[in-house]
Amino acid sequence: MEKIAAELAIRNLVGQYADAVNRRDKDDWAKVWTEDGVWVLPDLMNTGDHKIMKVRENVVDVWYNTMQLFSFVMHIVYSGTIDVQGNTATSRWYISENLIGTDGTHMTLFGVYNDENVKIEGKWLYKKRVFRPIYTGPADLSGQVMQYT
Repeated sequence: MEKIAAELAIRNLVGQYADAVNRRDKDDWAKVWTEDGVWVLPDLMNTGDHKIMKVRENVVDVWYNTMQLFSFVMHIVYSGTIDVQGNTATSRWYISENLIGTDGTHMTLFGVYNDENVKIEGKWLYKKRVFRPIYTGPADLSGQVMQYT
């Protein structure tokens, strides 16, 4: 029963994250992370530079400022898996984002988050989120497809 409760709490955490992204609520977005949480983002601009950021070191502001580049963001979570081991867990979530830039540019993003979750004071949080894109480009799917294995 405890494992089921943990899985439900982690699924709720994923929902809280998506909800905060869609509402661009930086306070709620920050609340889903541990104090030493790490967010790893891919090199979407092909510069060879992955971004590894600690959440409490200005990442909340970086995320919020990036959100201001879009007039519309819809972050959608699809299927996921969770493996609970006591007060820690790993999980994987497939997502898509439909975005409209403030310049009117439309973009679609499909990807996968590989997460490390931890339970602190009765609450499940993100310790680490690693995002890997599967597709980025126009909504007609004529953009770049990256294999995920």
